[in-house]
Amino acid sequence: MTTPEFRTVPEAILHWATVSPDAPAALSPGLPALDYGSLWRVTRQIAAVLAEAGVAPGERIALFIPQSRDAEVVNTAVSAMAAPVPLNPAAPPAALRLLGNRLGPAIAIATRETEAAAAALDCPVLLLDPGWLIPGASPAIDPAPRSPEDPAIILTTSGTTGEPRLIPRTHGQLAVSTAAWMERLEFTRDNLGLIAAPPYHAMGTVFFRHVLAGSAALIHPAADMHTVLSSIRETPPTWILGVPSWYAALMAADDAPLPRLRMLMSGSAPMPASLAETLSRRFDAPMIFDYGLSEAPCLALSDPHDEPGAEPRYLPLLPNTVRIAGPDGAPRSPGEEGELVIGGPIVFPGSIGATVPERDPDGWYRTGDLGVLDPEGRFRVTGRLKHLINRGGEMISPLEIERVLLAHPAVADAAAIGAPHPVLGEDIIALVVLHPGQEVSRRDLRRWLLDRLAPTKVPRELDLRERLPLLPSGKLDRRALQAEAVARAAQSRD
Repeated sequence: MTTPEFRTVPEAILHWATVSPDAPAALSPGLPALDYGSLWRVTRQIAAVLAEAGVAPGERIALFIPQSRDAEVVNTAVSAMAAPVPLNPAAPPAALRLLGNRLGPAIAIATRETEAAAAALDCPVLLLDPGWLIPGASPAIDPAPRSPEDPAIILTTSGTTGEPRLIPRTHGQLAVSTAAWMERLEFTRDNLGLIAAPPYHAMGTVFFRHVLAGSAALIHPAADMHTVLSSIRETPPTWILGVPSWYAALMAADDAPLPRLRMLMSGSAPMPASLAETLSRRFDAPMIFDYGLSEAPCLALSDPHDEPGAEPRYLPLLPNTVRIAGPDGAPRSPGEEGELVIGGPIVFPGSIGATVPERDPDGWYRTGDLGVLDPEGRFRVTGRLKHLINRGGEMISPLEIERVLLAHPAVADAAAIGAPHPVLGEDIIALVVLHPGQEVSRRDLRRWLLDRLAPTKVPRELDLRERLPLLPSGKLDRRALQAEAVARAAQSRD
């Protein structure tokens, strides 16, 4: 059966509720399956709740619902009438107040456990009523029509480049991206995906993709990896999407046999070659890497036939949507490094509250990522402009160093940063986390690097750590490491 091309998320919910109301939409351990007929009825009930609360179509709704099936269902249902903004209940109250001031939400929806966090926003708070999620248990109305240009969700960035931004993902973005993604992967309705990320994480929004595809998602609320693995064995998904740090914790939980999957997907941060190989071997499935941003959901995918530990080479989902540009914006030739610039219908319209246009007059958006395009139209990500280390005038990408370290079989995680230096301006420090039970000397790691990098790119210091600081998104917290390096340099001068 060919999947219809939808313009909005509620169009998809209504379609699947009409043609296959008994098909499962959301599964979760210990809960009955929610089918598409029930998902539409719940969507209509939540539309009635919002209308009763005085919410106008398109207004912003802050969501403080812990990771769960309820969180995904409410988030999706709200998108049929308004613009949901999932927020992390564990965020500091001051940060939530700042976001609330910028968002101006009409209301917040919270649970008893997250009510205090929602109170940080200057808006009414509705407590989630379990009756909303029981089809037929409360009044219902049809939600007001949405357009492809309307936000289906608003994400907050992780703040790696400064103050967090408010990024709308429109219904049209999600619909076009999902259709192209399904065609590339030959994805059909009979797939079951595991969701273990909260909706405020960009990867947690993958439930929208399932709804647009008419497939089912296994939504897992537990952070305990033993519980997640038990669930995978009891109800095997066909595919899993996760960040490298989540996958690493999953593989460390036990070494018992796992079911064969159709595919594994990852993004957000580089993955150690040894981890990619372990995942591919244990699940007997290809590892596929996606290139996406908060501003552009899943713009490109790596080749599933690539070796699991190979550096990803991404092929855009749509033609003429990625190019490599120089500082002046002029296109670079294949093989030349430059900034990744993206365009087309998968790219966002612009941040909420932005004071200057974020896309140029031709619709191109500068990502800040460095990359190289090959003659076949695939590209590699080679670094990030803001993270370049200026070592005596030579601009060095931390990502290049990190990938070499992550290829070492004993290395579980690694980061390279620039530290203040009295002569060079900046010099390189690498921080390395080893796999449990592994031992390797700094001398051996240095030799590994010297065999694979130019001498000027080999870190001056190699610091072994138990763990590296991560942001809630699972990305490396470079700002924390950079602040630590600056403080250490200041102490050494005193």
